[in-house]
Amino acid sequence: VAVGRAIVRQPQVFLFDEPLSNLDAKLRVQMRRDIAALRRRLGTTTVYVTHDQVEAMTLGDRIVVMKDGRVQQVDTPLGIYQRPANTFVATFVGSPPMNLVRGRLSAGAFVSESPGFRLPLPADAPRPAVADGQVVILGLRPEALLLRAKGQGAFTARVEEVEPLGSETLLTLDAAGVALTVRIDGLVLVSRGEEMEFAVP
Repeated sequence: VAVGRAIVRQPQVFLFDEPLSNLDAKLRVQMRRDIAALRRRLGTTTVYVTHDQVEAMTLGDRIVVMKDGRVQQVDTPLGIYQRPANTFVATFVGSPPMNLVRGRLSAGAFVSESPGFRLPLPADAPRPAVADGQVVILGLRPEALLLRAKGQGAFTARVEEVEPLGSETLLTLDAAGVALTVRIDGLVLVSRGEEMEFAVP
């Protein structure tokens, strides 16, 4: 009703402040589709405030990520997801959030501050503009960690937790003292305590 009341006035700008927050999950998905279709049909500039990253990613042409009243990044939805400006944006956008690991670059590999975790960097991978030994933060999306056959992975990790979600499964890993979350195909059967190998493209 509130959206309809705004539309009939034919404004130059729509201002939405968390319009779907009081709806149940199923209705929220339907209304998100309806608002997206309505926005395309009307062609009216829309400012949409939400804490729901799915709404932001699916409805926005451009997203402004804010923290404590300050703009952290302005970009397209995929730009924010693939190239976050800082660690706040990296962990705010994406579910589960990006894995962040502190460490150093050393002899063509990332070595974590936690002893033991080492991730070789492919020779043809883009090189960050940092010197060997400089402290860096490695960001890995859960879906960027790829399950590999024994002997073909870049590192080995022990499965600490298994969360089956149907089409996908979330795993919490212990990789030489570093906690990582990974998203794998839901058809792969995994047990707690299992040792598995992973690679990064």
